Amino acid sequence: MTQTGSAVYGKILSDIVHLHTDVLQCTHDNEYMHTVAISIPGSEYELHVREALRAVQYINEGLKRFAQSNPKVNYIDFPIRYDGESSLWAEDGIHLSASGYKELGQKLAPEIKKVLDNIYA
Repeated sequence: MTQTGSAVYGKILSDIVHLHTDVLQCTHDNEYMHTVAISIPGSEYELHVREALRAVQYINEGLKRFAQSNPKVNYIDFPIRYDGESSLWAEDGIHLSASGYKELGQKLAPEIKKVLDNIYA
């Protein structure tokens, strides 16, 4: 990873962390307020641009560490693996298709329910 790339990835990660931190600060220590960080999914772009893969890995690992260090931040791995042959992905190789977004909702719902169950346990 280049030093420039590392600085850019660090800035992106920092911005995401600050968004979560700011949201939680706005809740004035409400014990029921939590955030969810969902990892960046794979893509066709990552298959062709090695630096993109490194960026995603760096940011996802950083998000996971941040969530592990803050009990009010919940990390969820993106539940759909990239597969260029799958109808769940759009032709651009980056976004989900309509059926992919439906599948995403169906796969995230139980994960979000677990988060809510833990908050209200």
